[in-house]
Amino acid sequence: NPTATYSVTGITLVARAFRGSQRMVTFYTRERGLVEAVARGIGKPGSTLSAAVEPFTLSKLFFAEGRNVDYLTQCRVIEAFYELRRDMTRYAYAAAACELVLRTTEASQVVPGLFALLESYLHALESGDADAQVLSWSFQLSYLRLSGLAPVLDRCVECGKQLRAGAYSAGKGGLLCTDCAPEGEPGLPLSAGSVKYLETCRPSCAATYAIISTCRLRARPSSDGSADLMTDIRHRTNDLRRTTPAHPVIASGTGSERASRTSRIPLVTAPSLLSRDRRCEGERPGACPP
Repeated sequence: NPTATYSVTGITLVARAFRGSQRMVTFYTRERGLVEAVARGIGKPGSTLSAAVEPFTLSKLFFAEGRNVDYLTQCRVIEAFYELRRDMTRYAYAAAACELVLRTTEASQVVPGLFALLESYLHALESGDADAQVLSWSFQLSYLRLSGLAPVLDRCVECGKQLRAGAYSAGKGGLLCTDCAPEGEPGLPLSAGSVKYLETCRPSCAATYAIISTCRLRARPSSDGSADLMTDIRHRTNDLRRTTPAHPVIASGTGSERASRTSRIPLVTAPSLLSRDRRCEGERPGACPP
């Protein structure tokens, strides 16, 4: 019987060594969600698949279905996002977003709007028109909205009263008005300016970050609880990962070799990558962990 084939448009999330010159590559695709496949001959002279396994690359991908794992047979690079791999800061924020998608979606699970969100985020990050940290906040807030876990910032979560400011309650998942805020537990006070700032960081359209680039928003210290709110957002994304079932182990060959992603390692964030880079500054070559 002829081998079944299919084609998709996908973004490379991660590639890891697998059986010599082969790579086990994970893509997030528009048509099929998360797809894992083996790319053969990576690293050999003349390999036509090497470009597609580079991090963040947007490509048209062609696969052949196998008994235990699919194989990448052809690729056509649409956007390489080369500049993201030249700048450590932007690379770190792009990698954090890809890892968030990797650890919170299941194989063949299509999340409506997520592919467009990730693609537009990488474009905005590469352009350098907006602060990378603000773009990262925007991506996390938008992804939480797609997942139904975004904090409520436009109304009271208890009574539904429209609000421009209020006390943020992590336990309730949004703002509380003065009538609903429990006595002795005022929550994190958010001013009208901070709420507007956070709403601007969360574009309603997943396909564009133009409003962020236009406003030239910058990460800024705040005297109210907005910084604590962003900490809560990071906790929510980690909780989303922990509540997602572990990815199944993929068997190949006779079953003696296994290729699987680690499913219980805490989510790596951009600040942690950058802090490691700073620790390594001035050290001898090879001193930094891979």
